[in-house]
Parts: sequence; C-alpha cells; structure tokens
Amino acid sequence: MFEQVFASLPEGVATTPPGAALGALLEQVDPRAVSPHDVVTLAGAWRRQLSHHEARFALAAREVALADPDRPGGRRAGFGELGEFATDELRALLVESRTRVAKLLDHADTAIAAIPELWAAWDAGHLDTDRVRICVTWTASLSAEHARAAVLAVLPGAAGLTLSGLIERLQQVATGLDPDWAAKLYERARRQRRVRARRTESGTVNLSGLDLPLDAGALSVAHVETLALRAKAAGHPGLLDTIRADVYLTLLHPRPHGWDDDTLVAHVVAHADPADPRGRVTPRHVGARGPGPGGDTSADDREPDSPGPDDSAPGEPPEPEAPEPDAPEPDAPEPDEPGSPAAGARVTASRRAGIEMRVGLLTLLGHDEKPGTLPGYGVVHAPFARGFARQLCHADWRVAVTDDHGHLIAALVTRRRPDGYATTPEQTAPAARPVLELRITETELKRLREPAAWTGVLADLRARFRAWTGPSSSPDDAHRRFPHAALARFIRTRDRTCVFPPCRASALVTDIDHTRAVTHGGATLAPNLGAACRHDHRLKHDAGWRLAQPAPGRFVWTSPTGHTYDRPPRPVAPDIPDPAPGGHGSRTTPHEFATDDPVWIHGPYPAPPSRPPPRPAKDPGTDDPPF
Repeated sequence: MFEQVFASLPEGVATTPPGAALGALLEQVDPRAVSPHDVVTLAGAWRRQLSHHEARFALAAREVALADPDRPGGRRAGFGELGEFATDELRALLVESRTRVAKLLDHADTAIAAIPELWAAWDAGHLDTDRVRICVTWTASLSAEHARAAVLAVLPGAAGLTLSGLIERLQQVATGLDPDWAAKLYERARRQRRVRARRTESGTVNLSGLDLPLDAGALSVAHVETLALRAKAAGHPGLLDTIRADVYLTLLHPRPHGWDDDTLVAHVVAHADPADPRGRVTPRHVGARGPGPGGDTSADDREPDSPGPDDSAPGEPPEPEAPEPDAPEPDAPEPDEPGSPAAGARVTASRRAGIEMRVGLLTLLGHDEKPGTLPGYGVVHAPFARGFARQLCHADWRVAVTDDHGHLIAALVTRRRPDGYATTPEQTAPAARPVLELRITETELKRLREPAAWTGVLADLRARFRAWTGPSSSPDDAHRRFPHAALARFIRTRDRTCVFPPCRASALVTDIDHTRAVTHGGATLAPNLGAACRHDHRLKHDAGWRLAQPAPGRFVWTSPTGHTYDRPPRPVAPDIPDPAPGGHGSRTTPHEFATDDPVWIHGPYPAPPSRPPPRPAKDPGTDDPPF
C-alpha cells in the first residue's frame, strides 16, 4: 500500500458566489489532481459558475437583438419593437437557424424582462439553464400574469426538483391558480382526439392515438401491460416491449367473436416470432401471492376489516403482492437474472400495470378545486379526479390523515363507498389492484360536514382514526423479516416516492427497505423503514453508499466519497395556492385540430383534391429542415 497525495482545493471554492472570483479559484484546480471527495465539491462549484455564465450569455444575446445604432442609446426599448431582421446578426454570430435563435431569445426575454427573479436565480447559480428552460417552456401557453405567479411559487424549491418533478410542480401550481383554465384546456384538447399513422424510413408504421382522454388512456395502458405480463409469465420468450406491441395489435385486429383475455394471451404466446430478441427476465405468474417488501399479507397479518384473499368486497379482486427480498442475500441471483425473485417482482410491480390516483378528499366532495396527481401521468384537474374516482370504486381506497402542514399522521383504508358509486370492476383480474389515495387533515376530518352520500364513508374513517394508535411497534412485529401490510402501507404513504433524494419512483413500486439491516440488528419498525426502488436499494448493498434515518421519514445518504445528501420528510399534501379571483385568461385553444383528413401523415396517398393539403406543423418562414 502507498499513500496517495492529492492537491488541495483553494479555500472558498464551495462558498464563493459565481463570478470572477470563483472563476479565478476554479482555474487554479486540475480536477484530475484532487481527492475523490474534493472533485465532487469542485463539480458543484463549476455547475454554479456555468449557470452564471449562461445567464450572462442570455443577457448579452438579448442585447444583441435589441441593438440598433440608429436609436437613442443604441438599442430598442423592448422586444415589441424588433423588426424582421433584428435577429440575423445573432444567426450569423452563432451559426444558428432563425428557429433556434428565436427560442434562445424567448427564454432570455422571459427570464430577464417578464420574470426577473428567475434570471436572478440563474445568474446567482442557484438554478441551472435546464431548469430555467423548463420554467419558460412549460408556462409559455399561460398569460404573463399566470406564468409569473406559477414560476414565483415554484422558484424557492426548484433547484431541489428533478426536471420532471419541476414540470409536475409547475402544473400543480398553474392548475391550482386557475382551475377553470385547466379544465377547459383538458376538455378542448380531448375534443381533438385523433389517430395518426406515419410510415417510418425502415418501412414500419408508427400508429399513435393523440389527445386521448386520460382516464380511458391510463386504463388502456394498464390493460395492455397486464396482458403483456401474463403472456410473458405464460412463456412468451420475447422482450416485454415487443410483447406489448403484439398485444396492442391483437386488441385492434379483428378477431373471432367471444375471445376473452385468456384466449388473447394464448394467441399472443402461440404466435411469438422466434426471430424477435429474447427477453431478459422471466416473471412468475401475474397475481401470485406471497411475502415481500410490501408486507407479508397472510390472513393473520391483515388489519381488521381489510380485504383478504377470501374476504374481498363483492366484485373486488384481491390485490396481488410481489415478493422481493428486503436486501439481496449473499448467494441470491441478481435482479435481472431469469428466475430470481427480484426479477419476477420487478416485472409484476410494473407501474404501467397499475393505476394510482392521489387527490384531496375535500376535492372529491366538491369543497375545493385542488388538482390531484396520477403518478406516471402527472397532474389532473379536479373535475377529472372526481369523474375518475367513480371508475375506481373497486380500487384500494387509502386515506392519508395529515396535520395542518400536510405531514402524515395516520394511513387508513376504507371499504365503504359513497352512495351511487358502482362497485363492480371493469376487469376481473388486473395485474395490480388500482389505488385511490385520499388526503384530509385531522381538523377537516373531525369538523367536515359531508354530503349525505358520503356519510357512511366519513363515519368509517372517523372510527378508524379514533382507533389508530400509530404504525405497529410490538416486539413480535419488530423481529419480523418483512413488515405487515398496514405498516408497509404507512411507510409508502409517508415516503411518497423512493427515498433516494432525486428519485421519483412511486412508493407503490418500491421495496420496503430496512435503514439498518435486519442482519445488523435493525428492527422492522417505521423509524427504521423506507421506500427504495430496486436500483437505489442496491446502492447500499452493492455500491458502498450508507443510509441513516435520524428522524422518521428523514433520510441521509452518504456516498463512497464522503458527501452527504439529505432527503427531508415530504408532505403528503402538496402546497397548492388558492385560485386567483377571476382567473388569468391563459390560452385554452388546442395547438392542433381534428380533421377529416386521411389517418396517414406524409402517407402513401394524397389528401382528397377537394380539400387543400394540411398546413405544415412548423411555423411558416422557418429555415429548419423538416425532420
């Protein structure tokens, strides 16, 4: 062994604001010469400096567009005075198309002139260019007032969100600020639903359904995924992607009368193409039961009155549960090995095969218009949530009771349904039982005046809440290998997603992980459990990361280089602003319109001569080549 000598970072690299001073410090350091710990600090400093430089470039580019030697002061007053040729010098300087330059200037002008706080965060290195672009792009259809209000609401926490998380947060806030706009936008786009087909360069065809209703679309995706998983479990040797495609075509293709799902699956398996790529995983039969990180849900371990294998509510199928080891055993097969428990569970627990909706109970009762969330699909407006809840009567109804700050107090279930809600599921054997999660504060639950149709549901919830004593903490439970169903449900409701800080995998498709392993004396209790997706679960066992849970629901990850990453407890109920009086007047007109034109786009036959050819999707005048 020999002692490695590393160069030291200049003092202040981690704390100096971006600009000339930080640039001078960074230029002194060769990243190849510093320690593994310091190179992480160095990368973070360079990221701040890069954001600062890109913000200053955007400022300079905007000034180039505004420059006019014939005006007083040598510049135009604003973008409203730009002429046709104002951007051409930037085109020549940057060697870019008019379209690219227009996008660059739009982002710069919005961030600098319309939302100066956004540019200030960018210039200070608090926000990187990609997140600034998201803030501009995903509010482009909003009115100036609406866009500014949405961006200012998300700005304090934007740096801690992934790009997809930032998009979802912007959608939540924009919908909360103007629920009527969100409902009109969805409904008008839904009216433009259509099917389009495009022949590819290789001779295959891409068949797409556009602007489909979200409820029907999500249920259709779940149905295709369920049938594909069943075909895989029945012995189809192909990749899941190709099996999904075969199921999709079989569902659309004319077939003999009387075919049920079993017949369709058998047909897909029997007609598997031996020339297709071979699959990498072999799941066990969809719907098989057994212990796992979701809880050992044998009849003895279930909560009183919760549906078990033999006592499901009429018309409600039991929820399948996929076994996965809490931590990989030393001699266990890798998760991607055929036949491994992790492989089978990973496929069975596919998010596509299940439906999950999260919404406030007050929203379902019509007391507010707060948006809900359909994990995997994004934010849904209140009228959609109320309508879709009626289609999820056979789902597992879970109720998160929170404090006034949105943090979880109790995770309840109810088998009661409001009067007038149908209880017969549309399909008898889903791969994963849908989940409808309702949120309500303790104060609201105690004081709420419910409609008559909801009296039974609220009475049941109040009784269960009075009986709630917290997640189980008995000595027998503490020594279990896997948590029982009620404790697993509490952990997943509390954590919301995988507990690795940037990961957004829904907690429903994660392992329940022991922060301190059972083999090292860790107890199967809430303060020692967390939701972790398969990849991030394995960080602890295979990649040298360490995990601590200093308080229930707060997770601190330490990397092999010694850096720590904090994942604080997340509120169950997101902070959504109240609607602005009168709305914001944002645009609700769809970008595209349904027509009677042929389904083919650039297809093998022309449009009928009685109609002019469809207008190209790109704006006229662009010099970007068509792709």
